[in-house]
Amino acid sequence: MAIAHVQTPAVVVVTAQSSNRAFASNVTAGNTIIVCVVNGVGGGAAIVTSVTDTLSNTYVQAGVGNTHGNFREEIWYALNISGGSCTVTVNMNKSTDLSFTISEFSGIATSSAVDVTGGATGTSTQATVNLTTTNSDDVLVGVMDHAGSTQVLTSGTNFTMLQESEAVAKMPIHSEYRIVTSTGTYAVPVDIAASVAWGIYAASFKQAAGGGLSIPVAQHHYNQMRNN
Repeated sequence: MAIAHVQTPAVVVVTAQSSNRAFASNVTAGNTIIVCVVNGVGGGAAIVTSVTDTLSNTYVQAGVGNTHGNFREEIWYALNISGGSCTVTVNMNKSTDLSFTISEFSGIATSSAVDVTGGATGTSTQATVNLTTTNSDDVLVGVMDHAGSTQVLTSGTNFTMLQESEAVAKMPIHSEYRIVTSTGTYAVPVDIAASVAWGIYAASFKQAAGGGLSIPVAQHHYNQMRNN
């Protein structure tokens, strides 16, 4: 099955040591949950200690994350999840400004799914980081934040926004994704209305082996084989 985005509920924006968000619909067994997190680092002391959920799925961090100034971006994920009603919790080592999005995807590999990761910082009207994939069929997921005043943020070319919040009194966040079908170097960009200091982190996740056919197409081929 090809990779597909299933659902992303509203973004969480809080000042807390721990916070959670429930999916609006039951998640499907075998799918993947991707959590995009930004937080204030408080001089480097505030870090994500774990991500958990009510289905006891196991979450790990994709790469090492990215820090710029007093901001940090990370991506966590759980593969081959259990299905059912699911609430995801992000836990910090101390209370801090915290924003995160949770997303369910289908069609991602159930093991060794992370292809590449990368982060970048800058001051400009576009936050961007390049990922050079080694796997032909990937989903690229990016998360960014910025300093300064409220901005209008727009996902870059060929990217689709997952969620965003411009609650600059807390922690701005913009998350997005793009599904690609060939290896290459891909920019993961977010356009910003005005020049501000920004940070962005991205990860690419591999498609499950044997992907590429939707369920109806696969069933059609199966029926043809049975009839021959």
